[in-house]
Amino acid sequence: MSFRSLLPGIRAHHERIDGHGYPYQLSGEQVPLAARIIAVVDCVDAMMNTRPYRRGLTFDVVKEELVEFSGTQFDTHIVRFISMQFLLEAREEKDDGEAIVHHILKAG
Repeated sequence: MSFRSLLPGIRAHHERIDGHGYPYQLSGEQVPLAARIIAVVDCVDAMMNTRPYRRGLTFDVVKEELVEFSGTQFDTHIVRFISMQFLLEAREEKDDGEAIVHHILKAG
């Protein structure tokens, strides 16, 4: 796999399933699969890690956010897959974004 093959996913990871994302306002299946995965992983990482302006959110709060925005911001199938396969496993090991992102990337 070359880095060039990752570009569509990187370029489109701010797109939303409902078409209200950017930069191209893609929707549904128009959003590359890699971008739909990156969008979920990026949000999990951003929400669970502490920032200078706020503490990281708990696993349960992050999962609620993913479910709430599933079908609009996030691909429902990606959220369901990640939630069922990896978030629960990561929670057992370590309740932080680093463990969750590690599990997601390890599966790929």
